Formats: sequence, C-alpha cells, structure tokens
Amino acid sequence: MKIDIIIPSHKNLSGIQKLIESCLTVDLTCVQNIYIVLNPENLEIERNLLKKFENQLSLRFIQTKDIGVNCARNLGVQNSTAEILLLLDDDEIITDTSLFKKHLARHMIEPELLALGGLYELAEPTSLWSRTYHRVQIDWLLFGERLDGMNYHLLGGHISFKRQVFEKHFFNPNIFFGGAETEFLFRLMQSKIICRLDAHLSILHSHRLSLISFLKKAYLQGRTHRKYSFQDTTSLHRKILQKKFTDESRRMTEKLARKIYFLAFNLGRNYVTRKQIPTFYVRNFLLSLRRQIFLLTLRLDFLAKKIDKTGPPNA
Repeated sequence: MKIDIIIPSHKNLSGIQKLIESCLTVDLTCVQNIYIVLNPENLEIERNLLKKFENQLSLRFIQTKDIGVNCARNLGVQNSTAEILLLLDDDEIITDTSLFKKHLARHMIEPELLALGGLYELAEPTSLWSRTYHRVQIDWLLFGERLDGMNYHLLGGHISFKRQVFEKHFFNPNIFFGGAETEFLFRLMQSKIICRLDAHLSILHSHRLSLISFLKKAYLQGRTHRKYSFQDTTSLHRKILQKKFTDESRRMTEKLARKIYFLAFNLGRNYVTRKQIPTFYVRNFLLSLRRQIFLLTLRLDFLAKKIDKTGPPNA
C-alpha cells in the first residue's frame, strides 16, 4: 500500500519550498508521488521547485486557473493513483520523520477507518493573531462538539483518506476558503464514514497572520458554518466552542484577541439571515458587533505590538 501526497498551493513559493524541503527529512519509502496543484497556474514556481528537487523527489505538477482550494484538492485526487491520499497545505512543515508511515500504518491496521487527521503545532516566533487563531483551532479539535461517537471537526490540510472515500464524495467546489474541510467531513459523517483524530500525529503550522487576515479567516469560517448548518442557528449569540482558557490565554491581549475572533466569526455566521428574524434586529446586531470589533482592536493595537516584540508569553 502506497501514499500519494496532495498539496494545493496559492502563489506561495516560499511556503511550498519549505514544505518540500521538510519532506526530504521524512521516511519516503511509502510515498508514491507528491502532487503539487498550483492554483492559479504558475510556471515559475514549477520551474524553481523542479530545479531544486527534481533529482530527490517524485514531484508531479498540476497547473490550473484560480478555482479555489477545494477544486484544487479535487484535481489532485483525480490525478493521483495511490490507495492512501494525504492532503497537506503550503504553510506547513513536517517535523516528524515517520509521519507518512504513521498515517499509512493506522489505515492498514484499521480497514474501516477512511479519514485520519492530526494536531498542529505553531512555528515560533509568530504574531499574536497567529497564536490566537492556533488556539481556536486546537480548541475546536479537542473540545469542540463531536459530530458523533468518533467523528470530530478535523481541521486543515493534514488529513489522510482511503481512496474509496472519493468514489462518492468530493470537496465542495463552491467553497473557496473558510471551513472547506469541515464541510466535507461533516458530509462524510452523515454518510456514516468513519473519521478519527489522532493526537500522536502532528505537523508544524508556519504562518504569521495580520489583523486583517485573522479577521478574514474568522469571518469566512463563520459564513461557511452558518450556510451548511453544522449546528442549530436559532440563537444569533451562540458560540461554536466551549470557553476553555489556559493560564497563558487568560492574559489580557489573548483574551481580547480571542473575543475579536468570535465577533468576526459571528459576523460571518449571521451573514445569511432567516426570514423569521426581523431585519432591523439583524442590522442592529451586526452594527453592534462591528462596533465591538473596532473598539477592541483599538485597545489591542498597542498591546499586540508590545507582545510581538517580546515574543510569546510564558505558560
């Protein structure tokens, strides 16, 4: 049994290069091909990567228009041939030298297991916004609502699938960004397909979010969450996660940043309104959320710059 690795990439030569470099430190005996889906097409990135890695790795390139991450993943799946497909993102770095073999071993031991995800570690140094977003991700994985007895919201491009999943299911091509994997896994759960989270599988997440990219992620994830009805949406104020704070995240800056995330998330989550909710109520509610985000952002401006200069707080 072999693994094909599928990596969608969006104009990120530095990120995809670091990820491929990290692959060279991993046991590749179980890997058949590495498919890099360049979305949008970028011949310069392909030439650079081939020049550097052609003699070391079996790289396959798929050039496509700017069609969104889910369409790019589907293209990678359709072109691959291995029995196990491992999806990665171009802002990740592999630090576990046996990661690929661990994914393969779990799938071989458990024939009924069709989707397997792992945890994320955050590369340092990074920004306040990246640290906050990272904790929200981990909380969602570890403390979020379970979809059933064994299914979780498996996040991001660090999930392996048995090929038979894609006989009937593909990533939703209408989702370009924000909750794309969650919607897919939710559909798998509804079809009684077994998905599991393994805390022993871990990958390094290397990003430095700005305030704008932080808010964009939260807002778009909220929109996807509401549109595909992952939970009851009768209450405009309901949050998707339990409030579990570590001692570190109780610090004022991180508490405020976390609050900003959920305010932006709810802005997106309430973008689609139901007929029974009065329009004036929704309008006033959204105005209130925007005002809160603005005021909290002003309070955080100085603190965020200060904490980024001094590095992450001690646990």
